[in-house]
Amino acid sequence: MNQWEFMDKEYIWHPFTQMKGWNENKQLVIDHGEGVKLYDVEGNAYYDGISSLWVNIHGHRRREIDEAVKKQLDKIAHTTLLGLINKPSAELAKKLVEVTPKGLNKVFYSDDGSTAVEAAVKIAFQYWQHKGLPEKQQFINLGDSYHGDTVGAVSVGNIDVFHKVYKPLLFNTKKMTCPSFYHSSIEGINSEIEFRDFLLQELEDYLKENNIDYNKGIELFGSMDMYNSMLSDWYKGINDKWNKIISYKNNNDMTNYAIEVHSLKSDAKYFGFTKLAELSLNHELKSKDNDIDYVNSNFSELELEYKRILNIVDNYLNK
Repeated sequence: MNQWEFMDKEYIWHPFTQMKGWNENKQLVIDHGEGVKLYDVEGNAYYDGISSLWVNIHGHRRREIDEAVKKQLDKIAHTTLLGLINKPSAELAKKLVEVTPKGLNKVFYSDDGSTAVEAAVKIAFQYWQHKGLPEKQQFINLGDSYHGDTVGAVSVGNIDVFHKVYKPLLFNTKKMTCPSFYHSSIEGINSEIEFRDFLLQELEDYLKENNIDYNKGIELFGSMDMYNSMLSDWYKGINDKWNKIISYKNNNDMTNYAIEVHSLKSDAKYFGFTKLAELSLNHELKSKDNDIDYVNSNFSELELEYKRILNIVDNYLNK
């Protein structure tokens, strides 16, 4: 056991970790990173397959990022936004507003995912207090959702394996069904249309039980006009993207194919097209491994799901 592993096991609690098992087994000690790889103190390389828990999306030691951080440190490392302005926060906020959907015109900074959810919960709660409706205090959350591990984020989440022990600490929320037909096991629900109708009925029943005008219920979830606008923009541009995917596949250009199916996956995840997202992810991973046989053999399944989604979106936008 090297000195760092000894110190770690002596002084640190790790998140989501049974420490007895941790201390009984040999553990990796990371020394540095480069690109998509991590290197331990013995010089062994490992792919950072989870991007350091989903936060390092550009790779390790990215020159532009490192240089920007060093440049800022030569000026100042931190100043509070409580009563002060600093140049980087103002400049970043402007850029974020420029690329976010219409109506999202303000930026509230937080330091991680959990505390961002905490801030959002408090903002939503405070909004109704100032609107003269202090009774509006309950949050709806989705089954199988995970938003972080601070108390507020756990309260609006639904992963019992992580959170069951903390139930006495949490504020009350209304749990709704996870809106993923692909992962659903509800007895008697055999199609996406049936599943959609089940979800809408579940929501309508809740709104009626709580004397909330169903026609105004959409206020709870944001603007459908915004969603429809974004979906419409996606629909207008998706044909060009799909043609690129076909072209790169036919030319065995797995590098650019991976880029395009990654983009398709991201879009599908955003709009809730779960199966299309999962199929796209499979193609992304296989094309990154240059597995041309897999891509060709399984492309028809991806294409079939893509066309099915396209038909659903077309019907929805033109209803």
